[in-house]
Amino acid sequence: MRKQSRKRQAELIAQFPLLGAVMEAYNYIRPCHIAVQKTGPEAMHIKLSDNIYRDGRAYVVHNEKNLRGTLVQFLYAASQYHEKLAKLFGGREDRTKEVFSKDIFLKTPAEKVAYLIYARAYNWYTAPKNENETFGDVAERYLELIVFPKPKDMNFAELAELADRQKKEREDAWKFPPKSTPELPGLHEALRDGCRGHAFLSGGGLRVINFSKGKKSVAYGEHPHIEEALCHADEDYLAGGRPYKEVYGKKHPHYLTGATSPTSNIDSWIRQGRTFDVWQDKDLVVVELHGLGETKLPEAIQRTVLETGVPHTWSNRGYTYKIVKTKFPNGEPCTSMSVIRKPPGDTGCQAWMYNIVKTGSGKNIHEAIQNALAAEEIELNQG
Repeated sequence: MRKQSRKRQAELIAQFPLLGAVMEAYNYIRPCHIAVQKTGPEAMHIKLSDNIYRDGRAYVVHNEKNLRGTLVQFLYAASQYHEKLAKLFGGREDRTKEVFSKDIFLKTPAEKVAYLIYARAYNWYTAPKNENETFGDVAERYLELIVFPKPKDMNFAELAELADRQKKEREDAWKFPPKSTPELPGLHEALRDGCRGHAFLSGGGLRVINFSKGKKSVAYGEHPHIEEALCHADEDYLAGGRPYKEVYGKKHPHYLTGATSPTSNIDSWIRQGRTFDVWQDKDLVVVELHGLGETKLPEAIQRTVLETGVPHTWSNRGYTYKIVKTKFPNGEPCTSMSVIRKPPGDTGCQAWMYNIVKTGSGKNIHEAIQNALAAEEIELNQG
């Protein structure tokens, strides 16, 4: 735990007086640490419902001592006059409900908020003597407070809107086509000349596309995202195909790793370790996507089992599954699914993941890719 002088705490409390009221609400828990952090979009999506209580099997680990603890989080909104406008708590009554810091603006107008105080209260315990228990004796309590002042160039309402937009762009990018679809004249010329392209994920996560005619490579592109890798390959073909060292580290950066967040639906496909092949068939470009399909329980069945607690069976692809209600280590309810019947010839590994192919065609590479992504998946090699 971080140590902080009483003098420094007094300085921060004088600057943000609501801190004193928050500390008093927690009976001046000692030790305590106060920090002031620059407020960016990420501050709007702190998950306050990620609490850990004593009645579960989960716990947080002390960084310095052999202690295990519980964690409860709160958020306070303060006015420019340091009045408490609202308080937000993730709650333990409904642990399936997600609560984020931006939800405090449902309780008070964001335009009136001058700063936020994020409180994390820890109760630390010794390790239990009985292995069937999670916590031992109470050792100490600790309060961590983080102040998020209003950004200089916008109010909290504008910040929350920006945070939601950025979060949606990051999290939902896999649902949408690329924002830009350049013509790629070189690659289309290569396809008309009988070349084939193969896209895949490198060991470092780079998106790679290689066009070849027979055994000869005619164009190569790599980039943290597949859209730019296609552009690099297009440029490479028009340049006559160049040695790798003349391109990466000179004309383009020598990329080491790919991006963890995809920028589009096809970038997401490659990011998952899947591949695609592309070729020309008469006047159409054909794209064939290869990858693994995943068995996904219908949400309606999962919801029913969670609400009623009654086990349910579900059949899919020749397999029969049993779904029961259970709990995560932190006590949150969830479902568990097991195989109770297999089709003849099952090899023992296809109940959950299986090889698929999706095929689409179009006037150009981008259209063929989107049609392939929208196509029905066909399972390969079952049994």
